[in-house]
Amino acid sequence: MDTDIACGKFTAFSKSSIKSAGLSPDAFIQTISSSEKCALLRKAIEQHQLYTKMTATGHGFDRHLLGLRLIAADSGDPTPSIFADPTYENANHFSLTTSQITGKQDFGASFDPLIPDGYGFTYNLQGHYMNLTASTFKSKTSDNAAVNLINAFAASLLDMRKLLEGSVEVDINEK
Repeated sequence: MDTDIACGKFTAFSKSSIKSAGLSPDAFIQTISSSEKCALLRKAIEQHQLYTKMTATGHGFDRHLLGLRLIAADSGDPTPSIFADPTYENANHFSLTTSQITGKQDFGASFDPLIPDGYGFTYNLQGHYMNLTASTFKSKTSDNAAVNLINAFAASLLDMRKLLEGSVEVDINEK
């Protein structure tokens, strides 16, 4: 089997508990204040929530295009040129596919990446910890790529927690 799967558990919760730019992200982050970082994090969360709501209510662009592509394929007519356009192909090249697995059961679930050099990533919130599962194709990624993704995700969560704990505007223990 070519799939590399790693599982982990993130336990550093408190009691309660998304493009490339010309400037290096590290240099950018080091030049702004903690309050600016908090504001940017909040804005990113708000945008993610909006996008999630749009997608859940059928307003995400990719599902509409997938539907049109499938209708075109079923029609027997030649595939419209938009679906062979490099921009369309690039927009549908998902290097990271994620899913929150909901449920009170203490389990992990996984799925293969959508592309050969990509990652599949699931997370399952469980009160004071989170089950994490990452998958890659061993033949297409570096050694320990799945474990490295879980470690990077956990480090990012800790970075955000540290940032928010230092903010006078946020009480991370609020429910």
